Amino acid sequence: PLAPLSVPLLLSDFWTDTGIQQGIGLVSYPFMWVNNPQSLLINGRGIAPFCESGEDEDRCLPNCGNDPLKQLTIIKVERGKTYRLRFINGALLMPLNVAIAGHNMTIVEIEGTVTEPFVTTNFTIGPGQRTSVLIEANQPTSGSYWLEATTSIRGAPDLIGKAIIQYVDAVDALPEDRPDH
Repeated sequence: PLAPLSVPLLLSDFWTDTGIQQGIGLVSYPFMWVNNPQSLLINGRGIAPFCESGEDEDRCLPNCGNDPLKQLTIIKVERGKTYRLRFINGALLMPLNVAIAGHNMTIVEIEGTVTEPFVTTNFTIGPGQRTSVLIEANQPTSGSYWLEATTSIRGAPDLIGKAIIQYVDAVDALPEDRPDH
């Protein structure tokens, strides 16, 4: 189905250890750092690297499988329309950088406050923060484009949350080009 003109997007991290297990390490002596999450999710969907390899399947995300298109959030858009994407960073400890391949974003709201609109190719959102952007669906209607959330400060360059912006006439396929972060 076609996406509504306003789309909430919850960015979150996925850990295989429970909060209790992590907490025990954080209060232990010596201190045991929880390290990085195993995956980043967009609206609760994503690809956990250990699920792709077939190891630890009992800890996989509920939507794990062999078809990445069934594991990812897909936002279907119609050319010529403008969509408001409302990002919420629900990750525990890391700011995330958000970018969409082939699309500029106009930031219009930060933390519930309307801002002077400004255009950017990517932005960083801290834990607990909210940012709303407008994107114009102005690319070829046969295309699909990566929407990514990454972190640059935690030494985990392969930790990438992915979703797909897909035009209504596009065939179901993974996008090719990654956005610039």
